Amino acid sequence: MATNHLLRLMGGGLLCLLAACTRQSCTPAPDGNGDAPPAASGTSSPGQDTARTRRCFSVVAKDNSPSTRAVFEAKHCQGGGVTWAGILRVLVHRRGTSKAVEAETPGWTGDVRTLSWEGGSTRVAIDDEADAALFCADSQRLVDEIRSDVKRLNARAGELERAMGEANPFELECLPDDASLSALMNGLNPSPPPSPAEARAREDGLARMRAVLAKQRTWCWGPGGAAFGGKGGFTLHENGQAASFGDGATPRDGRWTLGQDGRVEVILPGGLHHFDAGENGRLGFNHTAGREELQPCVQPR
Repeated sequence: MATNHLLRLMGGGLLCLLAACTRQSCTPAPDGNGDAPPAASGTSSPGQDTARTRRCFSVVAKDNSPSTRAVFEAKHCQGGGVTWAGILRVLVHRRGTSKAVEAETPGWTGDVRTLSWEGGSTRVAIDDEADAALFCADSQRLVDEIRSDVKRLNARAGELERAMGEANPFELECLPDDASLSALMNGLNPSPPPSPAEARAREDGLARMRAVLAKQRTWCWGPGGAAFGGKGGFTLHENGQAASFGDGATPRDGRWTLGQDGRVEVILPGGLHHFDAGENGRLGFNHTAGREELQPCVQPR
């Protein structure tokens, strides 16, 4: 799986800026400022009803400081949700060890883990979508600390680079200069196995996606697609090629692959996109403002 991720970055370039997204929505329950409902600070036990105590904040690419943009550009990073999610994992790791939550976690999305912190345990979650990364925890104090760390890193390029140095560049979707493929591959750690709940979700997603593609392979962007680099439409051919059309440019071929998480990754001249199969049988993806869905259509001749 690490190999696929690496080859995707090497072959697809750094088109990820336009529309990286996750299978699940990372939008928290609003309270007027994008956070989840109020919660008590401190740590909690794993059996606590964490859906009620979740607190969240988002890191959005548009808020990147000039120094942060310079660091991301120099390292050829995606620079949005994926990059910040990797940095958030570093900030969590600095505070203690964590392990994946294997039980169902209603109301939580992304990588949900239990963090051993200050003599107790705290549930945390990190999710990313396109231009934003979401951090949630059931400890208000931890949320405040991580938010403060992000603010500091965004203001100090040196500290940002040190934090990024503690993560694998491919987890951040960065491509270092003069890096050999073999040397970087040797430094990759194998991905941990998914939790039983995540494994079931992946199986369901794969089955749903295969059913959708068996019925429809040509999709058109809606009016909101332009915000994610999507214009016209595309066809996903069985040989792995993706043909775009109707975007005002000469049609060019890209490629697509079906991931283990049930999403399709589509690389087109307009960028790299990840789509899941919705319950309504349409391709789409969740983002910080809601969901973008494509429409079944017919490729013009």
